[in-house]
Amino acid sequence: MQSSATIAPSSTPSTPLRSKSASPHPHAHDANFTGSDPLDLTDEDHDFVFERFKGYTLSERRSSTRQWVWKFGFDISKAGNSATWVCGFCVKKRDLRPSHYDARNLSNVELHLSSFHNVRNASAKRTVPNTLKRPHDMADQMSVVSFFGLDVNDANQQAMANRLVASFNKEEFQRKMVKWMVSANLPFRTAQHPFLREVLEYLSPSVGIQRAHISDKSVRAIAFREYEKNKGLVAKTLQESPGQVHLAFDGWTSTNGLSLYGVSAVYRDRQAQPHKIVLGLPEMDGRHTGKNIAAAVLEVISSYDIEKKIGYFTVDNASNNDTALAEIGDALGFHWPERRVRCLGHVINLVVKALLFGQDYESFERDVNDGLLTVQREHEQWRKRGPIGKLHNFCQEVNRRRLWVQAHKPVKVVTDNATRWLSQFYMMQRALRLKPFYDTFIFEARAHFDSENRTRCGNLRKGVREPYFLQEGSRLEESDWEAIQALHDILLNFELVIKSLQGDSQSREKQRSLGEEAIDQIHGASWEILDAYEFLLDGLETAKGIVAGLPEGDHLVVNVNNAWKKLDSYYAKVGESPLIYAARF
Repeated sequence: MQSSATIAPSSTPSTPLRSKSASPHPHAHDANFTGSDPLDLTDEDHDFVFERFKGYTLSERRSSTRQWVWKFGFDISKAGNSATWVCGFCVKKRDLRPSHYDARNLSNVELHLSSFHNVRNASAKRTVPNTLKRPHDMADQMSVVSFFGLDVNDANQQAMANRLVASFNKEEFQRKMVKWMVSANLPFRTAQHPFLREVLEYLSPSVGIQRAHISDKSVRAIAFREYEKNKGLVAKTLQESPGQVHLAFDGWTSTNGLSLYGVSAVYRDRQAQPHKIVLGLPEMDGRHTGKNIAAAVLEVISSYDIEKKIGYFTVDNASNNDTALAEIGDALGFHWPERRVRCLGHVINLVVKALLFGQDYESFERDVNDGLLTVQREHEQWRKRGPIGKLHNFCQEVNRRRLWVQAHKPVKVVTDNATRWLSQFYMMQRALRLKPFYDTFIFEARAHFDSENRTRCGNLRKGVREPYFLQEGSRLEESDWEAIQALHDILLNFELVIKSLQGDSQSREKQRSLGEEAIDQIHGASWEILDAYEFLLDGLETAKGIVAGLPEGDHLVVNVNNAWKKLDSYYAKVGESPLIYAARF
C-alpha cells in the first residue's frame, strides 16, 4: 500500500517525488462527500507533518484501504507501531499539534472530520475499516527503514525513507506484472515462480515488504478488472467516431481446446486518425454455424452499444460466414452483400491450393488432415499429387526422424502445414536452396539405414520399414525439381501481393537505405485490391505458357487453369460491395 502523502512515483529516487496536485492517499477510492472536496496537500504540508512527527515515515501497507477518510489525511507510521492518520485540515492550519489517530480505529477519524471540519461520507453508509496489523505483529515486520538501516530521527534519512516508500506503487506494480504476462502470453502461474519473486524482491525490497506478489488467481482478477475499467472508454471512443466502425471476425481453436471467435474493429478517432482494436474473443458453444457466429458477434456489438455505427465486414469465404452476415444484416437492418469485403489473403490461399493440388483440393485436404488415414495411406495420397506431394512427404518424414534432423541441422528442411498461408511456397523455397545437397543426402541416408537395419545377406531386419523417401517412386527426380521450380516462380507473385497488402492502410515512414531520406509507405489500402487481382490474373495467364513445356506440363496446365478460374470467380464478386470501387476514386 502506497502512503497517503502527496508523493508521486518517479524513476529518479534521488529527487523529491511529490506532486502538489496529488491526493493524500493514492490508493483510496473516490467516494461522494459533503462539506469539502478532497484536500490538495502540498509539499509544504508534507514537510510540516514530518517536522511534527519525528521518527515517522510514510506507511508501507501490505493491504490497500478503501476508506474515504484517507482523502483528508496523511498515512504515516513508526517502526514497531501501527499506522497513524494525521488530519490534513489541521496541517493546513499549521496546528502545532495536528490531530492524529490510530488507524486501527477510524471511527474517531470520522468523528473528528465531521465535528471539526464538517466533512462526512455522503453515502451515509459507513464501511468497515480495514484491519491493520497489531503492534506485536508489526514488531517483526520488515520495512524500508530497517532494510536499509536508516535513522528516521535524522531529517535527511527520514526524507530518504519517505522517497523510497513513495517510489513503489503496489497496485501499479501488479498491473504491470499482469500486462507483461498477458502480452507475453505466459501462464498465469508464472507469477508464483519462486525465482521470479526472488528477482523482483532483489530489484525492490518493497515488493516483499508490501506483499505485492500476485497469484495466478490474482492475475486473472486484475486482467478482468482492467478490461472492465477500460471497456467504457473504448465504447465511448467508438460511439464518438466521426465515421463508421468496420469489423472483422474469424474462428480459432486454442492449444487447450477452447473454440474462440475473435472480433476486431477499424475506426477513426475524433481527429480522423485510423485505429484498430480487438473488441472481443467470445467462446463458441457448439458448432460454428452461421447462426452461432452471428449471435456471438451481435453480443459483442451490443456490449459496446455501437449497433448504429456498424459499417463493413471483412471475413473469409466460408459459407457459414454468408449465413452469419445475413443474420447480422437482419438484426441491424442492412443489405448484407453490400457490406461484405472478402479477405484477399483467404482468396489467395484457396487459389494457391487449386494451383498445387487440383480442382478437388477440398476433399483431398479433408482426407489428409482429419487424422484418420494410416501413415502409409497418407503418404500415398500425397504422392498422387505429383512433385509437390513427393516434396511434402520427403520433408515430413525427414523432420519426423530425430536422428536425421540432428545429423543434418545445417540443411534442415521446412515442412508445409494446413494453417499457414503459402506454407508450400516456403517449403519449396527452402528445398530449392538445398537441392544441390539432395542426392548426397539420399546416398548417405541409404548407407546409414542399410548399415543399421540390413543383415549381411542384404535383407531388412524383422519389423523394420524402409523410409518412404528412399523408396522408388517417392524420390525426387530432375523432372520433379523442374516442376517445383516453375511452381515456386509462379507463387512469387502471390507472396509479393500477400506482403504488400499486409497492413492497415496507415502511413509509415521507411528508410530505403542508410543515409537516404525516409519515405512514406502505405500497405493494405482497399484500393490496392483491384490491382492485386489484375496482377495475379495476368501472372497466371503467363504461367500457362511456362509450364506447358515441362514433363509434368499437361497436369500443371490444368492446375493453372483451375487457379485462374478460382481467382476470376472471386474477382467477379468484388463488385457486390461498393466499398472497393469507391476507395479507388
